Amino acid sequence: MHCQQLIASGSDDPAVLRAALPFAGRAASLGEVNGLYAAGLIEGQLGNLSAARYWLAQADVGGHPRAREAMDNF
Repeated sequence: MHCQQLIASGSDDPAVLRAALPFAGRAASLGEVNGLYAAGLIEGQLGNLSAARYWLAQADVGGHPRAREAMDNF
């Protein structure tokens, strides 16, 4: 299942978020800006604030249009 499908199917469920994280992390490791952004959001929702800020900062550097705004939430 794709990361976005997992998140959309139950984004408040920590088990679903943990299942989606490896997919977002893999995309992020390849430099895919949406993967960086998704990893940041997932980490933030799981309470891993330093990891969320890291991934969102990387997404911002990569040019994601909403990453900087999302960093304000974490």
